[in-house]
Formats: sequence, C-alpha cells, structure tokens
Amino acid sequence: MTARQQRLHQPGADHAGGAQHQHPQGRRARLRPLARAVVIGSVASVASTVTLSLASHRATGSAVSGTNATSHWLWGRPAQHRRQATLRHTVPGYLIHHACSIFWALFFERATAHKPPPARMATTAAVTAAMAYVVDYHVIPSRLNPGFEQRMTGTGLLATFASFAAGLLAGRRLLDRGAGSARSGHD
Repeated sequence: MTARQQRLHQPGADHAGGAQHQHPQGRRARLRPLARAVVIGSVASVASTVTLSLASHRATGSAVSGTNATSHWLWGRPAQHRRQATLRHTVPGYLIHHACSIFWALFFERATAHKPPPARMATTAAVTAAMAYVVDYHVIPSRLNPGFEQRMTGTGLLATFASFAAGLLAGRRLLDRGAGSARSGHD
C-alpha cells in the first residue's frame, strides 16, 4: 500500500476514531473523578454503617437490623424487621447503602474538585449529607428510602448522616494526603 493510500485509511487527527483510538490520558481524566468518588464513598459508607450499627443496636438490640432494613428495596417491608445477619438481607442492604454512598460522593467530589479551604470542604460534606437526607426522605418514593430509620431513633438517624458527612471529608483527606505523598516522592 502506498503512503497516500495509508493516509486515506487512517482517521484524521481531528477524529476520535472510536473509543479504542482515544488517548489513554483522556480516559484516565474522565475516570479519575469516578475512582475518587469510589474511595470517598467507600469511606463514608463504612463510617455511616458503623454509626448505623451502633444506633440500631441501641434501639433494637441488633447491630444489623438497620442494614437489613435497607434491603426492603428488594424484599419489601418484612426486611425492615430482620434482626439476624443473613446473606439475603444484610449483604444487599449494605451493598445498596454502599452504592448510594458512592453516588453522593460523586456530587461531593465534583463540588470540591477545586480543593477549597478545609472549612468550606467540611461545609460541603455537611451539605452533601443534608441533600442525601432530603432526597432520601422527602423526594424519592418511600419504597426507595434507606429504611434504616425504622430501626433507630431520630438521634441515631442524625448521627448516621453526620457520620456520612464525616466519612466524605475523611475520604477526601485520605486521597489528598495520598496525592501529596505521591507528588513529593516524584520531586
């Protein structure tokens, strides 16, 4: 094939040429906020689940009853009354909570991408948790709310959302600290 024929068969510089021809940096740049949200949301999920477990144990005598209640998305109202840890209720309940935590972490990551001062970042974490509460309990149908409010007091619910906010902030600080260590190692 001549050089001219080869040029005719190659995509131009202004064409993406499909996903397989995209520059890896572009793909990485798009994934970075999602990857960061996974880490931040995971920290927030664990932090809020610890508080949820303590609050539901205090109210019901079962540390997993709050997590089980979230599986009402799949199993209906009876899930809100399960007190034992089970594969059917506890695992899906936690996975639903974890996925929702990552969802909200995406908003938090986007809102703090420009690295605001610590006080503003803490406020953004609190606002994100408050937005999650409002959406969970006043916007979406009750069939899709967390359900764990059935297994704790109002104070426990407040503490769970406060722990979620603290987890968002802790996750973000963990990532920022790791990024700072990586940069200083390359200098």
